[in-house]
Amino acid sequence: MAIAAKRGVFCVLGAVCVLLAIVGSSNCLERTLEYAFNEDCKELCKHTKVRIAHVRAVGPNDTLHYLWDFTENPTILIAVTSHTAKLQIDWKKYLSRTPNSLDFTEKPLYTFGVAIERILEFNDFYNTSRIDEVNDKNITEINFENFQWHHENMTKHDNLVQFYTYADSYKDQYNNVRSGNISFLMHGFGTVNHSNITPRMLHSENATQVDIVFDHLQVRKDFLRSRLALEFLVVSEISPNFTLNVDTKRKLDDEFTPGIFEVMDLSTPVINERSAYLQWRPVSYTDELRDVTDSVGSIFYPVKKATVDDYFNKNNLLYMYYGENLFNNLVQRMNVSLGAKGENYYKESQYATWTFIAGYGTPPDERFSVMVMLIISIGVGVPMILIMTLGIWACLRRKNPS
Repeated sequence: MAIAAKRGVFCVLGAVCVLLAIVGSSNCLERTLEYAFNEDCKELCKHTKVRIAHVRAVGPNDTLHYLWDFTENPTILIAVTSHTAKLQIDWKKYLSRTPNSLDFTEKPLYTFGVAIERILEFNDFYNTSRIDEVNDKNITEINFENFQWHHENMTKHDNLVQFYTYADSYKDQYNNVRSGNISFLMHGFGTVNHSNITPRMLHSENATQVDIVFDHLQVRKDFLRSRLALEFLVVSEISPNFTLNVDTKRKLDDEFTPGIFEVMDLSTPVINERSAYLQWRPVSYTDELRDVTDSVGSIFYPVKKATVDDYFNKNNLLYMYYGENLFNNLVQRMNVSLGAKGENYYKESQYATWTFIAGYGTPPDERFSVMVMLIISIGVGVPMILIMTLGIWACLRRKNPS
C-alpha cells in the first residue's frame, strides 16, 4: 500500500510539472518591442503640442506598429506591415494638420484605428445611468482641445512598453474652467499574459491597452447627478458595407477581476484572414485602489454608422493617415457610459476608470492560472489516488487474505 501511494504521489507531481511547463511556455516572448517618441521630428516639434508615440512589435512573420497620438483627440492606429516597412511622417504637413501627412514605406497589410472623439457629461436625473434617456440640455461635451497636455517619456519594462500622459487646466472658449485631470496609461505588449493594471485583462502579443482615469474632474454645478461617458470612432480598413460585431463572453471564474464575470468584444469581420477588435470588462472603479468594493458597472450602447458631422475632428491621427478616404472604410461609433442604474454618481467619488484593449486578430481565450490549475489538479488528483490505492489494497487483501 505504501509503494502504491508513493507511486500515486509521483504521478501527481509529474502531472503538475507538465502543467507548469505548458503554462510557462504559453507566456514565452512572441514579439520584440522597439519604440520612439516624435520620431525624427527633432527641433521642429520642440515648441509644439504634437506628440506621437510609436511602438514597433516585431514578430516572426510581420511587424505591428502602434501609433499613440494625443495631439487632438486621443487616438490609436494599428498597422500590420512587413519587417522592412518603416513609418514616415512629413512633419511640416503633420504640424499643419494636412491629411495623408503620415504613411509607411510599404502599404500596410491591414490597418485599424480608434479615436476617443468626445467625453460627455450628462445629468442622470432619474438615476438610470443611460445617456440615451437624457435630453440634449442635460448633456455637455468636455472637449480634449481645451486641456493642457503633459507627456512623460516612454519606458520599456520586460515585455511591455509604457507611455503615460495626462491632461489638466481645462478652459474652453467661453472661459468655463474645470479642475482635476484625465490620465492615460498606454501599454504595448510582447507576450500573452494578464495585465497588472486592474481589471487585469488578458492581452495577446498583438494588442495595446489603454487605461483611462478621471481624477477629481470638476463637473457642472447645475448638473446635480453627473455621470461620464466616452464616444469612440472605430475605423477598419475594409468595406463600409460591413459592421462591427458585438459579443459578450462569460467567464467561469473571477480570479483576476473579482466580481466581474463578463468580457465585451467588439470585433471587425474577418476579411482575408485579417481582423481587429476592442475588448473590455464592463466595470469602472471609483477609487485608485480598485478593490471589488470600489467597482461599478458600465453601459455599452449599440454601434452606429459614422458620418462627417459637427464633432468629427479632422485634426486627429486617423484623418492624418486616411485623409479623404477615411469614410471609404468601415467607420462606426460606439458609446460607453460609466456607472449603472442605482449606483453612486461621479460627483460622490470624483474618481472613475475605464480600461480597454485594441488588438489585431482575435482576442485570446481566457484560461485558468497556474494556481487554479494546481488547485484543480490536487482537488481531483488526491481523491483519485486514494480511491486507486484503496482499490489496489482491497485486491491484494483478497488474493492474500493472510
